[in-house]
Amino acid sequence: METTSLYVMRLEEAAWGASLIASTMVMHGIGMLTTLRATTALKMRVEGSQSLVLASGPLVLGAWMITLVHLVEVGAWAAFFHWKALLPNASICYAFALMTYTTLGSEYYLPLDWRLLQGMLAMVGLMDVCLVHRRPSDPGRWIPEAANRTLVAGQGNGCRQVASRSPLRTRSRVAT
Repeated sequence: METTSLYVMRLEEAAWGASLIASTMVMHGIGMLTTLRATTALKMRVEGSQSLVLASGPLVLGAWMITLVHLVEVGAWAAFFHWKALLPNASICYAFALMTYTTLGSEYYLPLDWRLLQGMLAMVGLMDVCLVHRRPSDPGRWIPEAANRTLVAGQGNGCRQVASRSPLRTRSRVAT
């Protein structure tokens, strides 16, 4: 006779998951604002340069910083998994967290009484990627304007784009 394990979500698991999501989102917000400030400062320094290498500096710096922020976020989850001894070692904890964060999946699974965290980690990875790719030039601006927006189809990055209904929120660019 085959037996199957019954999964029951525990309050401890949900509380740790909520705490990890909150801390990840704070890290992400701080990291993206820091990235925006650093790339803007570098852009102002190289503005007007005829060198393609110098002109691409802000883009390269931004890509490196965004990657670093994501890797630090994954590290926080991996540290939790290692602290709770949910996987065999720290290396597997990090690889598992990275594969789950990117929603690629992993050959490893958390113990049955911690499985909720796998889904929560994948969700936070998707949220963070959508926040980065929503509007790279102004990643946090949409938050206060969310009430004035309508969902429209995304443009290939897996995220949903939003368009403003309010004519007061549009920006016009004047060629100089």
